[in-house]
Amino acid sequence: MKILLTTIALSGALCAQNVEVHSIQDVRQEMLESCNKNGNLPFVIKLPKGSEVPVSLLIKGDFFAASSEGDEAFSVKILKDLYVKTDKGDLLVSQNGRKWKPVAEFFTGSLGWSINDNASSKVGLFLEANKR
Repeated sequence: MKILLTTIALSGALCAQNVEVHSIQDVRQEMLESCNKNGNLPFVIKLPKGSEVPVSLLIKGDFFAASSEGDEAFSVKILKDLYVKTDKGDLLVSQNGRKWKPVAEFFTGSLGWSINDNASSKVGLFLEANKR
C-alpha cells in the first residue's frame, strides 16, 4: 500500500509539471529525438533499484578513439532508485522525482585508471559515484 501511495504521489507531482516518466527499459532513441524536436520538453527516465542498464562506451577526440558495441557492452546495476531528467539541454538527477539537481551537484566521487601488471598491458578505468 505504501508503494502504491508513493507511486500515486510521485505521478501526481510529475503530471502537474506535464512530465511523463519513462522506465529505462521502455526508452528508445526515437522518443528522445521527438522530445528534442518538441522544444526540449522535460523528459524523465526512471532507473529502478535492482535494474541492470546495458551501457556502451564511445571515446573520441584528438588523442583517443574507442567504442564498445554489441557483446563488448557492459551493464551497470542500479543500487538505488534514480530519476534522470533532461530539461532544456540540462541533465538533472533525483532520488524521488521531485527535487532535482545537476549531475555535478548530486554526485561526488572519483575517476581513475590503472595498468594491469601482466603482459597484456591492459588499462583499467574506474568510476566511484556517491550522493553528495
